[in-house]
Amino acid sequence: MEAQSERKAGLLLHTSSFPDAEDIIGNPGPGGRRLLDFMQSASLKVLQVLPMGPIGAGNSPYASFSAFALEPLFLSLADLERDGYVSADQRAAFLEQLTNANRVDFGILFQFKRRLLLENLHGEQLSSAQSVESYSEFCFEEHHWLHDYALFMALRYHYQEKPWFEWPTEHRDRRLIQGIPAFLQQSYEQQCFLQWLMHTQWSSFRNAANQRGIEIMGDCPIFVSHDSADVWAHPELFMLNEHLELDFVAGVPPDYFSETGQRWGNPLYDWPVHQQQGYDWWSRRLARQADLFDSLRIDHFRGFDEYWAIPASSPDARQGSWQPGPGKAFFDAMQEQAGMPLIIAEDLGIITDTVRELLGSTGLPGMRVFEFAPWSEGGFHRTQQWHSILEHDYIPESWPRNCIGYAGTHDNNTFQGWYDEMQPLERYHFFKYLGMLDSRLQQVAARIAGLENQFDALQRMLPVESGNLIIEQGVQRSEVLLQEAYQTRDQILDQTEWPAKAPFEECMQRILESESMLVIIAMQDVLGLGANERMNTPGTSGDHNWSWRLDPDIILDATLADKISRWIASSHR
Repeated sequence: MEAQSERKAGLLLHTSSFPDAEDIIGNPGPGGRRLLDFMQSASLKVLQVLPMGPIGAGNSPYASFSAFALEPLFLSLADLERDGYVSADQRAAFLEQLTNANRVDFGILFQFKRRLLLENLHGEQLSSAQSVESYSEFCFEEHHWLHDYALFMALRYHYQEKPWFEWPTEHRDRRLIQGIPAFLQQSYEQQCFLQWLMHTQWSSFRNAANQRGIEIMGDCPIFVSHDSADVWAHPELFMLNEHLELDFVAGVPPDYFSETGQRWGNPLYDWPVHQQQGYDWWSRRLARQADLFDSLRIDHFRGFDEYWAIPASSPDARQGSWQPGPGKAFFDAMQEQAGMPLIIAEDLGIITDTVRELLGSTGLPGMRVFEFAPWSEGGFHRTQQWHSILEHDYIPESWPRNCIGYAGTHDNNTFQGWYDEMQPLERYHFFKYLGMLDSRLQQVAARIAGLENQFDALQRMLPVESGNLIIEQGVQRSEVLLQEAYQTRDQILDQTEWPAKAPFEECMQRILESESMLVIIAMQDVLGLGANERMNTPGTSGDHNWSWRLDPDIILDATLADKISRWIASSHR
């Protein structure tokens, strides 16, 4: 998937959201494979998932216990039964706990599915020589992260899932542990076994996707969680003091949306140490991702240019400061390593010139999101601003080839939900962009355009014709007429009955016809779902986040696949 290759379209659907009426959470089993069949029929060439690591705080895939491991709860029980690791009776008893197949109930997930896995899966179940060899090879090749992760998780369960920085000193400091304590041996080996099983199932799923001409795009958060095997095992790579306590944490400064900024709480990297080590940890991290995915989105790309460092003692982000990131040297080092995945830079939000320069120097594709276009009055009020709409970064007509285009991402509202929340003036500009205004609004839009042209022309003449009374009176008269036209427009808008259903297909056609190398469509938007079905609402917490699943009763049939395929074909993707 490179900028000069054919333009493609893909689907955004996290693994936890895959359809499966017989599990609490989506997985790469039979439901996942049926999803791949649907994608193949629909001419969708890329499946984007969110981070796949062990689920941590707030059930967020972006808060994981490891930057290398996979979440064992994604294991397909159907495939485990097929391969003889769980019995039909064990699976049937588990299915009695399933109450809602279109939402992930994390409470039931952690209570029952994890118990099922921990009570029934262990390395002694390996029966064939081929399986034993595969397991041994996996443990050997992945030892550089697997050993610390398995030890970390075994200790975490031993201490009733308390974070590592609350453990006793003899276990809080990884350097004090020699070998594998006897009381942890069984739990340690089980964690290794679960990782092998998950790696095996995911590799099979990825192979099935590739055989259908579908690539898998993963997602890599720039920062790791404080309570993670990575920070516990390698404190020297992070800004911790001699007592293994946080000195600074990650976040973003105050902005238009938040007076106090965002205090994420992740530990920050000690970049000079990473540089001294040749970015070894990062190269191993990305190589591991290349084993799992065909391409990789890296979250918060701007953090490689500058990152916001907040004193750990500060309750919010206001006391932070910008600190230099590793810059291009980091990406040069990664390019020198073999087996690196294609990286997509998440370059959304407030992006400075230096971030743009860094992205340009790396040649990495960035992202464009249609819902971020400024549809409000401030965005497209004046004539020259309306004419420049096609040049705005988030309007499809301006998207470069080397980017990934979206209507919305997992952090956005669904397209229907976004449309439902639009104010009348935003809808006016939106429908004007699509060429879908009704006759009355078309007439007033034409009048406004003419008056704006006249007003702007007179405004440009003022500096040249300073003191010219006729010009000054013309400007005043033109402004009065323009304000009257705006009032007429607003009166019509108050009386306008807009379509209840968002014009997604018309908008999607614009997006697909863009030059972007890849367009990703969220599954909720394919189905026309509303705000209640969005994946995440940033700045909030609760069961509404990260729990959405594709209802297994929704039929992903040939009719829907044909419709999507026609969209894609008509845009020459």
